[in-house]
Amino acid sequence: AHGQGYTDLNFMVPELATNIRYTKGTYYAGEGDFSSVGSVHMSYLDAIDPKATATVGSLGFQRMFVADSTALGESRLLGALELQHYDGPWVNPDDQRKLNAVLRLSGGDERDGYSLTGMYYRGLWNSTTDQPERAIDNGLISRFGSLDPSDGGQAQRASLSGQIVKRLAEGQFQATAYVTNSHLTLWNDFTHFLVDPLNGDQEAQHEDRTTLGAAVSYSRTEQLLGINTDWTAGAQLRYDDVGVSRLPTKDRQPLPAIDDPLSFSESDKARLGDTGIYTQVTAHWNHWFRSVLGVREEYYAGSDTGTNPGSAHQYLLQPKASLIFTPVDTTELYVSAGRGFHSDDIRGVNQGAITGTAVAPLLASQTGEEFGLRQQITRRFTVTLAAFNLDAQSETTYNPDIGQDNAGPASRRRGYEINATYQALHWLEFYGSYSGNHARYKTPFN
Repeated sequence: AHGQGYTDLNFMVPELATNIRYTKGTYYAGEGDFSSVGSVHMSYLDAIDPKATATVGSLGFQRMFVADSTALGESRLLGALELQHYDGPWVNPDDQRKLNAVLRLSGGDERDGYSLTGMYYRGLWNSTTDQPERAIDNGLISRFGSLDPSDGGQAQRASLSGQIVKRLAEGQFQATAYVTNSHLTLWNDFTHFLVDPLNGDQEAQHEDRTTLGAAVSYSRTEQLLGINTDWTAGAQLRYDDVGVSRLPTKDRQPLPAIDDPLSFSESDKARLGDTGIYTQVTAHWNHWFRSVLGVREEYYAGSDTGTNPGSAHQYLLQPKASLIFTPVDTTELYVSAGRGFHSDDIRGVNQGAITGTAVAPLLASQTGEEFGLRQQITRRFTVTLAAFNLDAQSETTYNPDIGQDNAGPASRRRGYEINATYQALHWLEFYGSYSGNHARYKTPFN
């Protein structure tokens, strides 16, 4: 399955989400692995009015949601449950069954408070993935059919996280800790009957992962040499214990080793550690100019004792800077530059070391630049223009024929964005966005 983890937002309950914040680009010292293009942070509500909803829709969609909260002394206890089913348009129904449960204890406020959140998610489904065009053209299956109806998956995720925010010495202290345990199994038949005409080419990708993490930060505003300055310093730690395997199957059942024509069975036990320390300083030089300077140092180490044995580690320094000019109250110009990174799969790094072939580094750096203009045309109408560039040392590339990611060559993205907001009435706002992106490898890739 996925040596670096995977994005599965099924455990998020939309009715509980609040305070959603975004970043874009490599210019934020507090953002680490895989955040060079962007990141999103969201919180959950501390309290909710009693709520129960039931939804039905086409293609076999049903959803039920219940939630409530109550006071426990000076604290608040929130509970929520979500159940969902969905078939989709497929000949072989997805029969997706999802369960989410949340229990959250909190107290205080956003400046001086705490929260403790337990979450549990489980999902089961069938999946109709990529199918051969020839099979559709020859009438073997329909456009919504599947050559292997037993493809599908199951996932489970349990987590416990805690957060403390506290005023400290005229500043703001924040600490977070979490533990997550997840299991994922995917049954996919990428090449159908190309390799094994008798049993088919279905395989089970499985991952067991336990993640421990913590983060601390301290922010303060003060005068330095007569200049109003906001500064933040912090550290982030994460440790992953991962078991990943790949086995041949038929109808989701393992095949004997003798029926493994490709001998592609793999079993890896990876351990990954990521430590990042950072600081960021915003200086308000005068009423029309401010600067944001940051630096982040990353140390990443990984090892594998399975099919791809070996270990690797790497440091990466990431400077970041933004200059913001406000010549008049209605106009703001900014220029930003910075370095970020994404990690590469330790299994691929070890394979390169074993075979002596050139591979991407454990940490692939990404360098970005951006220039932008925010202009308030009238009191109700605002336009933002931005042009950006992002150079990646190595591009993680998905190969759909085998269902695997590969560390590809360097790449460059150049693009622009145009955003417009019009506040027509106090209760009505129009927002429009248009963007263009030109992405190319820097060297040929086969």
